[in-house]
Amino acid sequence: MAIKLNSIIHIMLLILSSTGCAHGQDVRTKLDSYVSAFADQEKFSGSVLVAQKGRVLLNKGYRKANYERDIPNTPQTKFKIASITKQFTAMAIMQLQEKGLLSVQDYLSKHLPGYPNGEIITIHHLLTHRSGIPDYCAFSNFPEEKIKPHTLLQLIELFKDRPLEFQPGIQYKYSNSGYVLLAYIIEKSSGKNYESFLKENIFDKIGMLDSGNGASSGTLKNLASGYKVGDIMLPADDVDMSFVVGTGSLYSSVEDLYKWDQALYSDVLLKIFSLKKTFTPHYAPADSLSASGYGYGWNIHQVHNRNVVSHLGGIEGFSSVIHRYPDEKICIIILGNIENIDRFRIANGLAAILLGKEYRLPIKHATVTVDQTIYDKYVGKYKFDDDLILQIYKNNDRLYTGQNDQDITEIFPKSETDYFYKMSEVQISFTNDKFGQTTGLTLRDQQDNYAKKIE
Repeated sequence: MAIKLNSIIHIMLLILSSTGCAHGQDVRTKLDSYVSAFADQEKFSGSVLVAQKGRVLLNKGYRKANYERDIPNTPQTKFKIASITKQFTAMAIMQLQEKGLLSVQDYLSKHLPGYPNGEIITIHHLLTHRSGIPDYCAFSNFPEEKIKPHTLLQLIELFKDRPLEFQPGIQYKYSNSGYVLLAYIIEKSSGKNYESFLKENIFDKIGMLDSGNGASSGTLKNLASGYKVGDIMLPADDVDMSFVVGTGSLYSSVEDLYKWDQALYSDVLLKIFSLKKTFTPHYAPADSLSASGYGYGWNIHQVHNRNVVSHLGGIEGFSSVIHRYPDEKICIIILGNIENIDRFRIANGLAAILLGKEYRLPIKHATVTVDQTIYDKYVGKYKFDDDLILQIYKNNDRLYTGQNDQDITEIFPKSETDYFYKMSEVQISFTNDKFGQTTGLTLRDQQDNYAKKIE
């Protein structure tokens, strides 16, 4: 999907730091002050809603929905929610199952005859990212394809003839391709297009009037503009929303998503038995000891030793997350109109305030001027102990990180050897030998992870 932080950084961001205290000050003020600290440092722009046991404790917009026209973000501002879309696609599939129009145990070949390996791939595999179908958003032609309009069948053509990455059911690997196929199955099984089915069976039923499919800037009232951040705020790259139907094509507001959260405690959209199936974590044998699992369109894991169902969203210009603590009836919704917002950290900090846990305000870094020729020796590939490769690039006298020419993110100098990500707390320190040659780097957050320079 959109440019994201590198995988190892993403894992590190799941760990909430632990300084500061959660007691004394009014909780509503604390929640607002916490988000404001990120907004004041230009690490957040968007809207946030926090609720517990049916009480809305924070519902506010921060900074601008459109910086060129000085339009503020509000609780009613619409945002592209990217992969949060998947939980709505999964809901539609489960509704169709309840109507008797399909079963999650159906093979793909039943709904898309002739699809390669369709006789061994089930709808369940698609829902849980265990199909083995490669992710079309990771293909090398992604930059040119994402700006073109596509039908669902044209999207399927992009990946259907690629070999499976593993035997279906034996492994988990996140794949947007599976949710494109699910959107096709929704249309074929219901006789309605994806957008109409969701509107009639989800949005209209629970009053989600500010939600829909396929928004583009300039054509939808109250839709935030998307940005990327370097030294200045820049408009995000284009993406045609037909390129991500079913997997990342929806827009919504924090207030609408709170209606969604509340509906998931009832049977208004789906019978309770089916809802339990939706929130059941599924593990393949290879990852059965994992601390988290994936349900139908939801991650199931723990934060602060509490059960959480959640999902991230990221697409050009937008970052989002929804965290639901079902046992505590806590809901945290963060919708941002800047790429690479550190939304896990913000969400986890907000939860810490509600749960009386320790938390930390964001660090304010100062950029210094260094001789950019020093960047040349940092350029290369760095290998961590778990075999992840982090690449360092130089472009126009700026320094970037990425993985396999994707997830490219700029880093900024705080000294000749120490660098930081503007939108997160993660830092990088380069190590040089006695001859001044770079031998490795350390990724710093809650713990240090060293990577050896390999080329």
